Amino acid sequence: MEYRNIDITIVSAEGLKKVTLLSKMQPYAVVYVVDPHIGLRTQVDKQGGTNPAWNQRLSLPVSDALFHKPGSFLNVVIWSKGSLMGDKLVGKASIPLSQLLQESNREETMKTCPLRRSSFEVTGAVRLSIHVCDKLTTQAVPFCRRGPPSPCPQRRDQMNFFCGFVPIC
Repeated sequence: MEYRNIDITIVSAEGLKKVTLLSKMQPYAVVYVVDPHIGLRTQVDKQGGTNPAWNQRLSLPVSDALFHKPGSFLNVVIWSKGSLMGDKLVGKASIPLSQLLQESNREETMKTCPLRRSSFEVTGAVRLSIHVCDKLTTQAVPFCRRGPPSPCPQRRDQMNFFCGFVPIC
């Protein structure tokens, strides 16, 4: 099986829409390609509020075939850590894998992508550094399940947001 690692540095976000009523937002980012339950996440930024900074590097193994499959995206979802009501969606950015492969060209690419909610309203922007590595061949791709206990929204009105989306970056 051939695959490539996508090295992503989640640098920061800015101008996030505040999704908490009383408390300060504590945002974190989740990155995934196919399944939001199998992805990588940053630490929670407890200080930045609506302008968090993580500067955290993540490496996501992705099947090489997905880079050539239409409709395959690198997804970056920003959540605000909650307490009683659970985590709240801040916004999502989706970048076509084919675009990443063309732009990467063995160098890191800086991107600032708008974040959107299911209503397609812009809820801020996320700043990323992305590098698509050369192809590797292996029998099994090493992958750890890391991520929030439930990155998918539990409300039915938000579920379609994850099933059908338009690339926005």
